[in-house]
Amino acid sequence: MTDLTTKLFLDVKKFETYQNLLKKNVHLQSQSIISSPDFPNKHIYNKLLRTLDKNSNEVTSADLLNKYNFRMSEIQDGIKALLSANLISKEDLSNTECKIILTKEGIAAANQLAKRSEKIAEEAYGILSQEEQQQLDNLILKLTEDYKHRSVNYSALADLNN
Repeated sequence: MTDLTTKLFLDVKKFETYQNLLKKNVHLQSQSIISSPDFPNKHIYNKLLRTLDKNSNEVTSADLLNKYNFRMSEIQDGIKALLSANLISKEDLSNTECKIILTKEGIAAANQLAKRSEKIAEEAYGILSQEEQQQLDNLILKLTEDYKHRSVNYSALADLNN
């Protein structure tokens, strides 16, 4: 079993490499407004758009901070950039809190992100039948649950990468 687990580990690493490259290819093929140089931190702006999209197109700054683990600087930078691109509107609720709402343009940008995610998933797993996808999903969930319950301080390890 040791030889097989080592082979599996190496095969998964190779798979992850190709998966990341396919993801980059999809990103390059589907440029969005956020791909422009006006948006230096594309990841945060995309995350903010997705969060708004998943919350009926509006969210408070407090929720971004407390529920979705955005840093205050990310919220401030994101609001500034997305406001200037007319992707969101902002409604002040107090001196320290505001509500952020997707505009029509923001909804279109969020929809474009969702389509891009679907394309990435299709590129990665489209060759598998529905049954094979379900089997793979079950195996990944089983491994994830095992990893989650190990005696490892994942938060501290994640902080090492930042």
